[in-house]
Amino acid sequence: MIKDFNDFKRLKIMAVALLILVALILILSMVTAVLAIWTESYSDEHTSKIDLDEFNPSLKYIIFSPLDSEGNFTSPQNVVSYAAVGYTGLVAELEIPSTYNSKPVTAILKDSNYLDQAFVNNQIITTITIPITVSRIGEGAFANLINLREVTILGDEENQLPITIGDYAFMGTKNLKTFNYSGRSITGNIDKIFFMSGYLS
Repeated sequence: MIKDFNDFKRLKIMAVALLILVALILILSMVTAVLAIWTESYSDEHTSKIDLDEFNPSLKYIIFSPLDSEGNFTSPQNVVSYAAVGYTGLVAELEIPSTYNSKPVTAILKDSNYLDQAFVNNQIITTITIPITVSRIGEGAFANLINLREVTILGDEENQLPITIGDYAFMGTKNLKTFNYSGRSITGNIDKIFFMSGYLS
């Protein structure tokens, strides 16, 4: 009798434990499903898909200043285009975009308001890609980029926009060996543009 009672008690405990285990599995499955749905929803709402062909890791570190129709610095209210005026990133491959805030980027200049963040004297940048929209690189814009090795100015076979490069724009770029301007015509004094640059050595 006692044995039967103990067996019954043991079976009862096992049945209760089994029920608890099944309940825990069901609860865990429900929590996992809800969490997965929430995570997917959050991801859709808070992230955007990036085309890897268009991904530019240097973009968010580039500083821009608004330009008016004459190419002079202006207030944001009168902006017609933008100039790239500085860089604060640690990405060595600098890629200037063709647009900023839905306006074309037409110049690379030094802005007195951002001299501490200017391209000048940057020791990180090794390569620079400049879009076809840029028609002017200002005086001394990339001076003393001692680790700069390669510059590519993008062009278009059907629309070769001339580009004006100011004196000493690439002065002191001792490691610059490749300068590809895609057949675009350059206005400027080459000897002064690349003064003390490895490109002319």
